[in-house]
Amino acid sequence: MHIHETRYMNIADRPATVVLVESIADDVAAYAFSSRVSGHHAAHHGYKLTEREARRLGLAIPAGKYYRR
Repeated sequence: MHIHETRYMNIADRPATVVLVESIADDVAAYAFSSRVSGHHAAHHGYKLTEREARRLGLAIPAGKYYRR
């Protein structure tokens, strides 16, 4: 697991941590956790975002990678 990006933002007026993670299979996924935590903690314990939600939050899928469904 490799964390590409970690963002601290507000979602629905609440603090959140959003991470973009690359897996061993060379695909990526975004996870969100409902408070300000480390990126590693958010990736392991957060909920998975859909590709549409990730793009809405401004996360860009790296070139040559696919979003894990």
